[in-house]
Amino acid sequence: MRIPDGDIYRKLLETAPDAIIVIDSDGRIVLANAQTDRMFGYARGDLIGQPVELLVPERLRAGHRTHRQGYAHAPSARPMGVGMALIARTRSGTEFPAEISLSPVDAGGAGYVSAAIRDASGLQSAREGVARAHYQAHVVELGQRVIAARELDEIAVAVPSVAARALQADVILLYLLAPGDTEFVCRAAYGVPEALMPAYQRLANNPQTSPGFVMAAGDTVTVMDYTSETRFDPGPMVPVLGLRSALGVPIMGDGGPVGVLAARFRDRRVFSEDDKNFMRSVSNILGAAIKYTHAEERMRHVQQLEAVGQLTGGIAHDFNNLLTVIIGNLQLLQEDAPGDEALAQPVEAALRAATNAADLTRKLLAFSRRQALRPRPVDVNELVGGMLDMIRRTLGERITILAFPDPNVPQAHADPSQLETALLNLVVNARDAMPRGGRLSIETAVRVFDEDYAEQAGDVKPGRYVMIAVTDNGMGMPAEVVQRAFDPYFTTKERGKGSGLGLSMVHGFVKQSHGHVTIYSEPGHGTTVRLFLPIAAEARVPVQTPSGEGLPRGHETILMVEDDEGVRAIGARFLTQLGYKVYEAGDADTALRLLEQHPEIELLFTDIVLPGRHGGVELAREVQHARPDLAFVFTSGYASGAFHRLEKLPGALIDKPYRREALAMAVRAAIDRRPRS
Repeated sequence: MRIPDGDIYRKLLETAPDAIIVIDSDGRIVLANAQTDRMFGYARGDLIGQPVELLVPERLRAGHRTHRQGYAHAPSARPMGVGMALIARTRSGTEFPAEISLSPVDAGGAGYVSAAIRDASGLQSAREGVARAHYQAHVVELGQRVIAARELDEIAVAVPSVAARALQADVILLYLLAPGDTEFVCRAAYGVPEALMPAYQRLANNPQTSPGFVMAAGDTVTVMDYTSETRFDPGPMVPVLGLRSALGVPIMGDGGPVGVLAARFRDRRVFSEDDKNFMRSVSNILGAAIKYTHAEERMRHVQQLEAVGQLTGGIAHDFNNLLTVIIGNLQLLQEDAPGDEALAQPVEAALRAATNAADLTRKLLAFSRRQALRPRPVDVNELVGGMLDMIRRTLGERITILAFPDPNVPQAHADPSQLETALLNLVVNARDAMPRGGRLSIETAVRVFDEDYAEQAGDVKPGRYVMIAVTDNGMGMPAEVVQRAFDPYFTTKERGKGSGLGLSMVHGFVKQSHGHVTIYSEPGHGTTVRLFLPIAAEARVPVQTPSGEGLPRGHETILMVEDDEGVRAIGARFLTQLGYKVYEAGDADTALRLLEQHPEIELLFTDIVLPGRHGGVELAREVQHARPDLAFVFTSGYASGAFHRLEKLPGALIDKPYRREALAMAVRAAIDRRPRS
């Protein structure tokens, strides 16, 4: 007996393992089998007449409609597993990954489309497992190459080829920040023609460039289609190479982002979490390698200073022996020829030269840490107070001298005479930085170094220290000069006006005293040099650093104003981790706009030195009248006590570099104390 064709087709439709639907030219469902109802949770017949987008999550419906209309203009058979994967939605709202095959159907001149739908949850998990294993193998390969590499350049060269193979990318670019953080340098690339490299060798660090945009975002950035990209300028490479999509991640170093890794593709990519996680893993490896190489550089610099110190110390001791003989013989010569005027003048000149040479050897011994120190408990407030008259005479009338002693500072363990000499060196340097006059302040306080800071600094132990900060508002120094300031014989002064040993001597004295010394400076804004000396034994108290879990937290909205992107990124991250909502600004004008747009902002956290017409203090005073309920916290690399007293800041102030603990406590205290409207 022959079964009617219609019955066969109906049986095949109902017993098919996949959900099968037929839609008309308007995208409405005209036929659905039983498996469709079971897969999507609808009662029999409920889907007939409904738009097919009902089976797609609401957020994806507009895109699905566009793709469906595009298919209708050029219909063709698409087997299962070919084309794009979909996310399907059940009646209850549950979502699942689906694969779909499409077939055009011509019935009586009307155009229909048949779609077979398969739940791909299990298949997707398997694919994700394969992708993860694929990426992990390349991460392991890169890790092995990094371990085997000796220099950062070797590591940089290895990254693009490994990343390109793993991602099947057409272009890989590795950018690192140049000194000064104002521009990027392309350290390595894959797939970029040589003729295009000059356009990408150096790019400005601002959100208009592709690496600058990723740096400003501080997180993974994806480009689905360059033809519709308006957030930044992708550059000439995109049209020349026919690139469509991209994936970029920041590279994190000490204190913030230090570079960007970018992958670009000729095809349109929908990036999975595995793709993004692989790029983050590569950037983490790069960040760790950069931290390690920087630590090695610091260690080499310390070893170099130590070697120079040993050499100069040996020379100084030998030279002192020679000078003893020379000065002794010159004095004998003076005594033997008391009335010989022709001889007296050159002997006197020779004695002066020998005395100056002896002073030079004392500085060499101080730098080499081989001077004979006589440390004892020192009241630093009393020592500084006793030096003020001499400092005023040394600096002259055009420079105002201010002192900000903390009355609670304990005694330091140091050689008082060498400490006086170190402070005089700093004062003289400050005078030379203010040729037209200015202001110099000396501040004393207690500072605590936790284990994190000690590990980062590399040359100081955790604990409490007595701090003496010398701050001027003179010319300031660029970053490259600050980095070399303690090097022996390095000086920016004119020939004959400085030996370059002043700061080296200060550094040597502090290190020999088991202390720590830092310099913070910005061109045009002055310099702060901080000396950290051990607290005398009888005054020492164990360090207690609050844990991350015990830190005060909040939910309020904060505006952070900081022109240094790296500092801004780490500060914003700290505040976000503490529960606050954070808006960011790089200058006062942007901050003013954000304050106007977001009245919910409850605290302004700002650097004191900002680019443009307003600094942090001026910004705070301008908004204080309009927002009397706003709380303020300030930060600066300069001596905090001096700024606080001189500027009469309307809020708390914390020093750079600040730890998360200090920021958490300052912000919470400022918000809790703020006036309520």
